[in-house]
Amino acid sequence: YLTFDKWLVGQTWSNFIAPEYLPETIEPASYVGGSLLRVPVFRYTDKITDQTSFVLSIENPKYTAATDPDNEMRLPAFVGRINHNFDNGSLISGRSFLAEKKTANDEKFAWGIGLGGKYLISPHTILKADYYHVKGDGRFLAWSNSGYALDINNQMHENEFDTISLGITHKFNPKLRSTIGYGYMKANESSTFAHLKYDDNTQNKQLWQGWANAIYSPFKSIDFGLEYVYGQRETFNDLTGVDNRFNMMISYDF
Repeated sequence: YLTFDKWLVGQTWSNFIAPEYLPETIEPASYVGGSLLRVPVFRYTDKITDQTSFVLSIENPKYTAATDPDNEMRLPAFVGRINHNFDNGSLISGRSFLAEKKTANDEKFAWGIGLGGKYLISPHTILKADYYHVKGDGRFLAWSNSGYALDINNQMHENEFDTISLGITHKFNPKLRSTIGYGYMKANESSTFAHLKYDDNTQNKQLWQGWANAIYSPFKSIDFGLEYVYGQRETFNDLTGVDNRFNMMISYDF
């Protein structure tokens, strides 16, 4: 991407998501409540005060057939964000988006809000939290179902869900830090979307993941990580599954 003064054009993180508020993990795809969405954007950033800024963007409404079946969208997604920095280094942000969802037979607008931040409990301990409520879109956040389902008349019925992530990171010394995190997603099980997807085992009524890790950095550019994760998922027809594993990582920054 390229930046000029207060403008940015190119591909970078979506303005709606906040990877910086997801508790640290060595999982490359992130966990429930997180996202790593990078899309082409046209973005404007400005300050309200020395500690408060806002960001407005239009973004490519990138989609796949899995998240947005038969989509013929014409408009970009419109995203707004406001950030505030506190004197002690803590941060908070609020985000929202509006995006067209269109097929040959129907048209709706998806929307969502997000609120999150990080709080410095002490110079060595950071608390992170992030919350989202989204209706009609399944691409911004990982593991959040399709954006909508089509009925027998090809009319759209939107998925609606909430997610939250929460975690704490403690730095024991300059070389060793550890994080405990938790993510949860719950879809609206009383919606028409849930009824249409009742027997679709790729869709989730609810799911959660918890993880704990330790990251050791013997040198500035090298990280060794070990992480344990346990999670459960439940489909709309009450089938369940378990995520139970270890992750290991060696990372070199250059």
